[in-house]
Formats: sequence, C-alpha cells, structure tokens
Amino acid sequence: MSVELRNITKTYTPIHALENITFQFQTDSTTVLIGPSGCGKSTLIRIIIGLISPDSGSVKVNGELLARSNIWEYRKLMGYVIQDGGLFPHLSAEDNVKIMAKYLGWDEKKISDRIIELSELTKFPVDGLKRFPIELSGGQKQRVSLIRALMLDPKFLLLDEPLGALDPLIRFDLQTDLKEIFKRLKKTVIMVTHDLNEAAYLGDSIVLMRNGEVVQVGEIKSFIECPKNDFVKKFISAQRSMLDLK
Repeated sequence: MSVELRNITKTYTPIHALENITFQFQTDSTTVLIGPSGCGKSTLIRIIIGLISPDSGSVKVNGELLARSNIWEYRKLMGYVIQDGGLFPHLSAEDNVKIMAKYLGWDEKKISDRIIELSELTKFPVDGLKRFPIELSGGQKQRVSLIRALMLDPKFLLLDEPLGALDPLIRFDLQTDLKEIFKRLKKTVIMVTHDLNEAAYLGDSIVLMRNGEVVQVGEIKSFIECPKNDFVKKFISAQRSMLDLK
C-alpha cells in the first residue's frame, strides 16, 4: 500500500505550513518525519489522513486520488495515534477501542478476539480496558490508543508525536515495543517526532523538514556523513550526543 504526495502546499496566513511537498512513502516500512516545531510535520500527517485539505497539490493512496468522495473508505485503511492518545474521557478504554468496530457492525466475538490479540501485541492487560482514561498512566493511554488505531487492521499507521509527553523510562519501553510491533506487522508506518534518537531507532527512512519543506531524506548514517547543508549539520550536532551510532 503506497502513499504519494504531489506538490502539497498549505498556508495558515501568514504562515506557509507546507511548500510544494512531493514525496512517496516507502511501502511496508517506517518513515519518520522530524524537524523543529512548526516545520509542517503534523500538518502533513493530517493532510494524509484527510483531516485537513491542502491548498494545492494531491494525495494518492495506491495510485488513487484522495478526495471527499472516497475519504471515508481510505480512513478505514489508516490507524491514527496522537500525542495524548486522544481517548474519549467519558468512555472506558474498552469502549474507546471498540467504537469503530461496533459502528461497522462487527459481532461481539470478532471484537473480543481482536481485542485479546491486540492487547497481547501491545502488552496491555485485557482487564485494564475496563478503566477510564483518567485512571490510566500516560504510557497506558498510548497503548490503548495504539490498540484502537490497529483495531480495523489498517494498511497504514500514522503516529503524531505518540511518545512526546512521556517520561524517559516509559518512553524507552514504548520505543522498544513499537519497534517490535512495526517489525511484526509490516505495515506502512508514518511517524512524527522531535527526537532524532527516536527517529534513528524506529525509522527505516528519516525525512528532515524545515519551514514547510523537505530538507533531506535518508537513513541516519547519511545525515551524519553527508549532511546537505548547514541546517542539517546543526540539527544533527544538537542531538548527536544522544545517538547510538554503531
């Protein structure tokens, strides 16, 4: 399953959030978008999933143009995780997870089997799903949000700063588990982070952005050994001490 962007532009007057972005995401691999705050990473994710529309340009999924007429069908192919989990506070974790499956008419056994499967995958106890979001830690909320995103077995998984609000130890555990989950599921993953170490650990490919433009694309080694300009050098230097460069 492929996602292709062509000449994507988005402006929030007077800010140019995205400037003529053309990019094709690698199928069945993890691409990590990274860059300073306000560089357009989250805007790009929201355009891909159809939450906002570009001012110009197009998104193609499997070669088909994303449009209002088919956005609902394509959203069912996309799992989406945001920084704070985005869980409905008035629903239990289980009801948050089940909401789309029930809407689509899944029977209770199918839903139950899928929840058990995903709880095991994400290392979240099934009985913990009876709790409400306020009763869950930040890491637990993100695991529930991941279960919800994976419930319909989407072809694409989009994660917008999913670990950004977590403390270092919980973040470390979730990074480790996410890497294993990505490896097992072999889905097309697009992830946003500010953390170069996290991008290097989780990403098959890294996309560095600045001021709404793509500056450099590649594996972490290419950023370190062949930075394209002074901005890339500075960005790498600011975080390089945290990287395991083996």
